[in-house]
Amino acid sequence: MIKLIPSLFFMILSIGLIFDTPAQRSREEIQADIERLEREKQEQQKRSPDTMAQQSQTIKNQAAENRSSKLYCDLGDGVCTPITLADVNDCRQAGGRPTNVCGGSTTTPSHIQAQAVPSKNILTDSRDGQTYRTVRIGDITWMAQNLNHSTANSWCHYDNVSSCATYGRLYNWNAATVACPAEWRLPSRAEWNDLIRLAGPTSIAGRNLKSRTQWNGTDDFGFSALPGGSRGIYGAFHGESVTGGWWSATESNNGAWGRLMGSRTTDVGEDSVNKSFGFSVRCIKDERP
Repeated sequence: MIKLIPSLFFMILSIGLIFDTPAQRSREEIQADIERLEREKQEQQKRSPDTMAQQSQTIKNQAAENRSSKLYCDLGDGVCTPITLADVNDCRQAGGRPTNVCGGSTTTPSHIQAQAVPSKNILTDSRDGQTYRTVRIGDITWMAQNLNHSTANSWCHYDNVSSCATYGRLYNWNAATVACPAEWRLPSRAEWNDLIRLAGPTSIAGRNLKSRTQWNGTDDFGFSALPGGSRGIYGAFHGESVTGGWWSATESNNGAWGRLMGSRTTDVGEDSVNKSFGFSVRCIKDERP
């Protein structure tokens, strides 16, 4: 009998372990169920109408904030794509317009306008009292209208004074080099290159510089290029309201370098031009410190 006691003891102990193990596992499962139910409750709260409405409003507010701070490429016809500053030239290359309001703005944001800043002062030519709008692009202030000061070897298109009032006068190169008001001068070829680079890409710089109201450009920089035409070396006039030509101060092997824009083109052309031709003049003033 005494010998059976240890065996009985281990049998009882084993039976206790057998019944105890399921009880212990059940508690773990219960704890897991509690945690699972808590998670489901939290998820259900997230899906409640009030919470969903709050989240929806938050998203709308963020979207509105993004629309006011982001840039878009407006391609017209309601097509608008988010862009960054690095994409501005690509947008223009694709025929789009950088804007901060999708589909609603026709004004290029000031921080991507290559530092195009309208001058606070209108240029008044003390020689004849005529006034000209000006615009600073980069480090240079440009006249935003064609010069209309009467000098020797300058002409109105077909001698029509009203043409000069709109498009300015046409000058041969020698007259152009001395036609600008005091403290203003004819831009060099390099300065024209800088302007085109700032207004680029080069393939559409002409479109970006041409007047929106009196030509077929977008006038992104306030330069307002006008199609004043030209005068040939034998006195014939060409291209008013269709083409524009402007002198640079830089001579070439066969004459002087001129810049050209046309109604059917979007770039700014360049050619070596006989100095006897009549071209328009834009005067500049250096604004570097």
